[in-house]
Amino acid sequence: MSSTSSIQRLFADRVARAPDATAVVSGENRYTYRELDDRANRLAHRLLELGAGPEIPVAVLMERSAELVVATLAVLKTGSFYVPMHTAHPPDRHRRIADQVGSPLLLVDEHTRARGALPETCRVVLVDADEPAPPSPVPDPMVETSAANLAYVMYTSGSTGEPKGIAVTHRDALGLALDPCWDGGAHERVLMVAPYAFGMSTYELWVPLLRGGLIVAAPPGDLDMAVLHRLIVEEAVTVVHLTAGLFRVVAEENPAVLAPLREVMTGGDVISPGAVRVCSRRAPASSSGRCTGRRRPLCSPRTRR
Repeated sequence: MSSTSSIQRLFADRVARAPDATAVVSGENRYTYRELDDRANRLAHRLLELGAGPEIPVAVLMERSAELVVATLAVLKTGSFYVPMHTAHPPDRHRRIADQVGSPLLLVDEHTRARGALPETCRVVLVDADEPAPPSPVPDPMVETSAANLAYVMYTSGSTGEPKGIAVTHRDALGLALDPCWDGGAHERVLMVAPYAFGMSTYELWVPLLRGGLIVAAPPGDLDMAVLHRLIVEEAVTVVHLTAGLFRVVAEENPAVLAPLREVMTGGDVISPGAVRVCSRRAPASSSGRCTGRRRPLCSPRTRR
């Protein structure tokens, strides 16, 4: 991997290769690689005017959506790194993270802005899903970023103490996204269902986008069985990652939901062998139970306290 490689540089290569391929689907919104790039470029220029720039943290508090993908890509295009926040966490935690990392900007959507109680130290920027597409291509801001620059800082759960910001470089994220373990076609159409502030979101964002695949963003909130089945069938999803708890529920209630998939991944807790057996019998085409913990580590040695 080149020392000048970055997520946004590799994404630009994908746009050039297949600009009209669909990159992200979220409800009624469907963006091609060109459209996603144009929207991210426009937001990136706006963020640069507001103070974003190389190695500057930009906090993101948004629900799962196509606009979340736009926002994340736009932050990287400015040379900044993103700080994902969990929408289910209390406002005090959002404020603490924003203060600790020193983010001057906070990207929100209509849902998160309407909740109020946002960090006072950040300038709030609304990422509007209803904003019309640009009439002509918006130029890339062309901010240079190296593989050693930060891509994001993600805060731990804090279950064993004070939450810490884990610093992840572009090299770290690209090491995961470009790993040969994703070869073979099973990871072409990925369901985005993990909370944005959880590590699995790195896989759900960058494995499909940097390999020319498709992100299918699940609706905000908990995913029920009917919605999971509809998304898998209607969008021809090829792979999902389910938490251990959700995997168990699927095994108990309707394992046939997983039948169309090429691969099922689960992890984060002890997996019931019985649940794996049930899903394997009812969805034999899927390789159930592939362990996410075997991937190379995403974290650099740096932490932000």
